[in-house]
Amino acid sequence: KDGQTDDLLKIEITNNGVSGAGAIEFGTLTVVFGSETGKVFGSAEMNSLFGSITVFYDEGKDGYGIGTDRIMGSTTDFSSAGTITIGFGENTYATITSAASSTYYLVVTLKPNASGTRTRNFKATIAPLDRNDVKVRDESTNIPLILTANSTSIASSTMVTAVPIDPVATVSDTAYFIFPYPGTALEDIQRQMSEDQQE
Repeated sequence: KDGQTDDLLKIEITNNGVSGAGAIEFGTLTVVFGSETGKVFGSAEMNSLFGSITVFYDEGKDGYGIGTDRIMGSTTDFSSAGTITIGFGENTYATITSAASSTYYLVVTLKPNASGTRTRNFKATIAPLDRNDVKVRDESTNIPLILTANSTSIASSTMVTAVPIDPVATVSDTAYFIFPYPGTALEDIQRQMSEDQQE
């Protein structure tokens, strides 16, 4: 809905190091926004759809919007078009100790008039290896940890990646939005969209 705030991606970072081993940090998350066909949005499309894009830490591990969610980072700058990178710096909630995990949510707030744009359908994807979209680092040295799992771009399935000290990043719950015209049934919208494509 116009003006709606909702979570699109759930990211779980797990430090599989043995008890007492070093901590890791969730460094940055890069997300690409585009159409159903895979076309990456430009700045105009991003600005017409989104008011803000934010990453939250799920403190209670009880789901986004339930209990306490801490803001990790946020952006309203879409000058880089549909490729959005949010960094977390030296953030307490970015640190994952050994044998522990943390859950994060990518959350978007739609513009109040988002349904009036030409682009009403969108999806968010990450590519952990192809683009190195999920970055983790050693907590004490800030040395980047390289992902080594054989994973590809993730849009609506689950991704598991491994790094040298065995953290795991799991991403899921990509949302797909359809903005209806006011007073128009969904089936009529789909029929009209199909006719528009034929023209």
